[in-house]
Formats: sequence, structure tokens, C-alpha cells
Amino acid sequence: GKYPIEYLTIAEINEKISPLNISEDDLHDEVCEMLESGQYLQALKIFNYLIYNARDSFSVCLARFNRAFTLEKLLLYDEAIETYKRALYEFNQLENEEKSLRIDLDCMWQLGRIYSVIEKKSLAYPMWEKLFEEEEDIDAKCDALIRMMWICQDEEDLKQLRHLLATYDKLHTDKLKNEVKDLKKFLKDSLKRKKSTSIS
Repeated sequence: GKYPIEYLTIAEINEKISPLNISEDDLHDEVCEMLESGQYLQALKIFNYLIYNARDSFSVCLARFNRAFTLEKLLLYDEAIETYKRALYEFNQLENEEKSLRIDLDCMWQLGRIYSVIEKKSLAYPMWEKLFEEEEDIDAKCDALIRMMWICQDEEDLKQLRHLLATYDKLHTDKLKNEVKDLKKFLKDSLKRKKSTSIS
């Protein structure tokens, strides 16, 4: 009662700053400093403004991604999810020469992470699966793969877990080897327990 929870209104979430006599690049530098210092609501107003006033389609997409990131920082997960999805859609509509940064990968990473946090693993899994296919960096591929394995472990999907472990072995890397070792032990123990249960 002493510290009542204050909720943001839709109007506050969608509020934009007034037009400024400042370049888009300078405005972007300024908003990055706000994010670092935790001024999320003020940063959100700037990203709301940039979505409608950015210089090109890629910049709009980038502003929308940053808006989603800021909404996530404000713990507005539903709004963040929808905004990441919109940014992902918009990125996919761009011409190849406009895709100077792989914002789509960033969107999928964030979506996979939020879905995992809110226990929507059936939605998180396809994100990690797509990322494993799309990522070129071996560390990023392993990060996506291990998250799929953890979901299989939680769901006790032993067949798929075995497949993912075999996929990991084909990568010939030591990345996350301790986590993979634990998962292999889990699989072995689970199969042994399942076999003894079926015999008895």
C-alpha cells in the first residue's frame, strides 16, 4: 500500500518526442546513452518518433527493433514480442542491398529469449531452430543448439535430444562442452531408466 504499482497507459507507451533540430545519427547517440543510464521511458519516446521520421526503411526497422528492446526493459513483454515480430516482418520486406545489418537474427534471438522466460517453449524452439540454420558463427550456432537441447530436456523429448546431440558432435567444437556432457548424461540415464521401467 505504501508503494503502489504504477502502470503505463497506452498513450504513454506510444508517446513521441517533439520534432528536434538534430540529425538522426546524433539523436541515435543520445538515445543510446539514455538506455545505458536506464532512462527507458524517454528512450521509448525517441524510438516512437524515429519509426515515423527515420530517413529510410532500414532505419525504420532498426528503430522498431530498439523500441521492442526498450519495451522489454520496461517489462512489457507482450508489447515487446509484437514489436519484434513487426520488425522481423519489415526486415524481410527489404531489398537485399538494404539489409546492412542482420536485424532479423537479433529479433529472433530476443523473441526466443522472451518466449523462454515466459514459458512458451513451443514458440521459443522454432526461433532457436531458425537461428541455428541462419547463423554462420559457430559460437552463435552452439548457443541456439544448446537452448533447443534444454527445451527437449525439460519436455523429456529424448528422441529429439539425441538428434540434437548428434548434430552438435558434427560441429567438431568444444563450445559449451560441459553443458553438452551433462545433457549426454541426462539422455543416457533417462534411456536406462525408461528401459528398466519397460522391463519391470
